[in-house]
Amino acid sequence: MSGLSINFDKSSLIPINCEEQWVERMCNLLGCKGDALPVKYLGIPLRANPRRVNTWSPIIDKVEEKLSLWKAKVLNKAGKLVLIKSVLNSLLVYYLSLFKMPKAVAEKLISLQRRLLWSSEEGRTGMALVKWEVVQAPKKLGGLGVGDAMVMQEELIPEEVTRYSFTRTIWKGLVPPRVELFVWFVLIGRVNTKDRLSRFGIISQDNVTCVLCNNEVEDVRHLFLGCVFAWQVWSDWILRIDERAFS
Repeated sequence: MSGLSINFDKSSLIPINCEEQWVERMCNLLGCKGDALPVKYLGIPLRANPRRVNTWSPIIDKVEEKLSLWKAKVLNKAGKLVLIKSVLNSLLVYYLSLFKMPKAVAEKLISLQRRLLWSSEEGRTGMALVKWEVVQAPKKLGGLGVGDAMVMQEELIPEEVTRYSFTRTIWKGLVPPRVELFVWFVLIGRVNTKDRLSRFGIISQDNVTCVLCNNEVEDVRHLFLGCVFAWQVWSDWILRIDERAFS
C-alpha cells in the first residue's frame, strides 16, 4: 500500500445493472458522485473498443499538441528528436502496454513525428533526409533511436539501417547533441549539399559547384574533405590540437 488516502471528491461510482436508489445511497455513504459508462481513464474511454481508430482520438490529439509545428521555430533537429522520443516514451508506453494500437493510429502518430523532425525553422514541411525506419532504429544499429509506435518491443531492423551501424561511436556525449546529429548525417551522406538538392530537382543541375571553392561538384565528400577550404579548416584544427599536446 502506498499510504495515500483516496480523494472521494475526485472519485466516481460507476454502477452496472444496479438500482438507482442503491447507487444514490452508496454515493452519499462514500461521499462521491455517480457516473455511467463510457468514462475516460487517462484519456482512453473505458469499455471502448481499442481496435477502433476513434477510440484513440484523445491520444492522437495529445501527441499532435505536443508535436505542434510552432515548436519547430524554437528547436533545432536535435531538440526535435529529444521531444519526439519523450512524447513517444512518456505518453504512449502506458497505452501500448494495455491495448494493441491499430495500424492507422500508428501511421498517424508517425506522420506527426516525421512532420516535426523534417520541418524547417519557419515551421514549414521539409525534405526527409533518411527513411523513417532509420530514424526509428536503435543507435547501436545505426539509427537515431526514436522507436516504433507500432512495434516498440520488436526489433524489426531493415537492412539499410545495419549499413549505418558504424555511426554508433559518435553518441558519446562529448559534444552537444546537435553536433552529434549533424556528424551522423555527414557520415551517412544525408546532408543537403548542392549535388543532393539537384538530384531531387530542388536546384538546377547547372548550379552544383561547391559554394566555397567554386571548382568541383559539391557533395558530402568534397564539402568536408576534398575542398581546399575544408582542408584549411582541418589543418588549423589539427595544428591547434598538436600545439596543446606539446605545450
